[in-house]
Amino acid sequence: METIEYPFHKGARTSLYVVAALCIILVCAAPIGLFFIWRVSKGKVSIDSTRIRADGLMSDEIAFADVERLGILKIPLGGAGLGRALARLKLDNMDHGVNLVARLKSGKNVKFLLNQYERHGEIIEKVKQACPSVPMEEIPMGLLTWKWPEPAPLR
Repeated sequence: METIEYPFHKGARTSLYVVAALCIILVCAAPIGLFFIWRVSKGKVSIDSTRIRADGLMSDEIAFADVERLGILKIPLGGAGLGRALARLKLDNMDHGVNLVARLKSGKNVKFLLNQYERHGEIIEKVKQACPSVPMEEIPMGLLTWKWPEPAPLR
């Protein structure tokens, strides 16, 4: 399978550039703002036959062969005002963040925000196709954190 790339969608780029500009206005936070601009310009999700890699403000990678559990975590958006408006713009005008979460065979959890990238639904389908033996789970969000649901008992 060739590598497929999904860049940040327009709203995510715009909201992150606004945050970067606000950081630059505050002179002491200018290096952070410049870092944001550099990372946003390089932000994308890359999928090939062996892995998925998300490059945003941080970078995460999931090798499909190492996946033990796979899930979708929807984190509701809080707050109000300009912060909420920028967050909604970043999340493709949705009121929740759609996170892809994987538990690796080493026990480590890897999570990254999907709906800041173009065609995030297509990314989920590509990951399902790459890990056909691992079911996609809905992960519940608690009051302050999330945790994997208990596996169904074997019959």
